[in-house]
Amino acid sequence: MTVLLGNKSKVTLILAIIFAMSTAIAVIVWGDEAPSSLQTEPDYSTQQTFNRSLTIHNVTVVMGSITHSAREFSVNYSYSSNTPGVTPQQMINGKNLTRADGNMLFSDSPVVGSEVFPLDSRIPGGEGELVDVSLGTYLIPVNVSGNVTIDLGTAYKSAAEDPTDGSITVPLNTMFSIEHRIYRIAKMLIFPSDFRLWIEPVNESARRTALVANEATLTDNAGNLYQHVGGDTAFD
Repeated sequence: MTVLLGNKSKVTLILAIIFAMSTAIAVIVWGDEAPSSLQTEPDYSTQQTFNRSLTIHNVTVVMGSITHSAREFSVNYSYSSNTPGVTPQQMINGKNLTRADGNMLFSDSPVVGSEVFPLDSRIPGGEGELVDVSLGTYLIPVNVSGNVTIDLGTAYKSAAEDPTDGSITVPLNTMFSIEHRIYRIAKMLIFPSDFRLWIEPVNESARRTALVANEATLTDNAGNLYQHVGGDTAFD
């Protein structure tokens, strides 16, 4: 996470964050247990109603129906959280169709709740074909918070200037935890108009957490309060 802040000596950073656990949802949509609500339309596309659900980490995905033809395979579905007042956020990754030959296809539909996978060959009739459909990865927001005091010490004396952007890099190694998630403040970059803190995850729980510091505050040892400009979280 990159936090854009201000400038000084010994600072205390208080994070009020939202974390999100990513959850991959995979559903088998064709096989011996498939419902019998099968119908063939004049254009040779096949529709099948399922209304089957799968719940992982309090996110429930309901696969309503599928339609496939010689050209595409589409899935209509919905998702929700089992926790009142919590709305999962669907990520752009994780939505794919794996055919019986192992070929994986990705959705090209911009519509939430309807994924369309282009086919290079028609799914056969009769007994059909066993395919796997993954209906996405989801983030679950939870409000948690923590704080840490960063002792800059003599870090400024060993700071090196970056000739590419004119910033000064101050190496840091301050550890802190939020519940069972452990983080390390790795460095501070000082620019003419602001400074930025780099926060890195240490354990697996932290690596699966998106820090959203929309309510971050920072004060120095003289009591000066710095304006929080913004930040972002990146995943590998």
